[in-house]
Amino acid sequence: MLELTEERKQAVVDSWAEIRKKPKDNGIELYLTLFKHYPHYKLYFPDFRDMAVEDIPSHPKLKMHAIRIMYALSSMIDCLEEPEMVEEVMGKTVENHFPRGVKEEQFKVYHQKYMA
Repeated sequence: MLELTEERKQAVVDSWAEIRKKPKDNGIELYLTLFKHYPHYKLYFPDFRDMAVEDIPSHPKLKMHAIRIMYALSSMIDCLEEPEMVEEVMGKTVENHFPRGVKEEQFKVYHQKYMA
């Protein structure tokens, strides 16, 4: 796992504090931005793959996914002092997505676009 300085860890925690105030809204925005830049990623979501991006925010499954990703990210950020815990959360995420056809490349695109 990438080693973060104490200063960088604190910067992540501080910036995330604002984002975590509205996890559902920010998670929905995250997915909408992803779908706008990579429309084919909607194919991984059978419930709204054929919907226009503008219509997706009201779909209950998107709201559920939005909350789940924000809680997973929050869990990782809360555990920055314990890298093995971050790896466990990341591993579980990969384990849950791999059978659905989500591969390393999709995670890399997501990371490069939103986490870099």
